[in-house]
Amino acid sequence: MSIKYCLVFLAILTTILALRLLDLAHRVHGGGAAKATARQCLLPRVHRTPVPVPADYPNLFGTGKSSAPGTAARKVAGKPSPTEMNELIVNGDEIIRVQGIFITADERYAILETSHRSGKHQRETWKVHPGEQVKQYTVSKIAAGVITLEPPGNGNIIQLRIFKPLEK
Repeated sequence: MSIKYCLVFLAILTTILALRLLDLAHRVHGGGAAKATARQCLLPRVHRTPVPVPADYPNLFGTGKSSAPGTAARKVAGKPSPTEMNELIVNGDEIIRVQGIFITADERYAILETSHRSGKHQRETWKVHPGEQVKQYTVSKIAAGVITLEPPGNGNIIQLRIFKPLEK
């Protein structure tokens, strides 16, 4: 009796295994549909709609997709994060740029430059440490390549990268 049950059990397992293998072969070969190329299998085309920019964002990289006054920036090569800019326009005409950031064991400071769009006024250059005031902004942090400015009140934090002019 026990050999008969073992043979029946073995026949059932063999049938299940055969059906699983047939199902796997059917899936691998595309299920009878037209065969797809390897590129179509690995890189499917996905249509993504652009993400809307919230109205409270500053005018990042001159996109004009915001009504926040007093801030704008030029677009630079590469892919900076949405909060990083390489220049900050203050009061409509003054431009603040980071010319250099210096971090030593004793101190950490940045060299900033202000100029005017119209070119009527001379450029001013000064050295700032964390906690100092730059126009209406406060320098909160100086890190490698980026300084962080906090506007008065509860505004958006602005990160300025070292300025490099656009290549033409």
